[in-house]
Amino acid sequence: MKGDLSSGQKIHFTRSGGIVTVDEYLQTLEPAQREAFASAAEKPAYIKQKVDGDIDIEVGKTYLIYLSDDEIYQARSSSYAILGHQGGLRAIRNSENLPVTPETSLSNLEAYRLTTDSWESLNLLFSD
Repeated sequence: MKGDLSSGQKIHFTRSGGIVTVDEYLQTLEPAQREAFASAAEKPAYIKQKVDGDIDIEVGKTYLIYLSDDEIYQARSSSYAILGHQGGLRAIRNSENLPVTPETSLSNLEAYRLTTDSWESLNLLFSD
């Protein structure tokens, strides 16, 4: 980890996209778009929107996250923004199929690269 966060610290974060009710979603549409949506056969209760190809955050998984505390990105004070779209949140795994812990060596960790659908060593990413 690089920066002022500590292991186990809870933080608030935001990122592009989210899940809203259909009513909230309809309020953001132009009248013609609302009419087209109203004529659709199936109407879900919620709308999920995210950057094309971005991954979902899943409980129990470990991630490499690029955060910014710049006020321009803050949805609320003292929060962080996940930046980089598809590259700003990357799944991490232990190359030895062991749980990832703060003590796990970088040499045993791999990050998923969405653009190539492959895993790469974190050692290579942080070798400078």
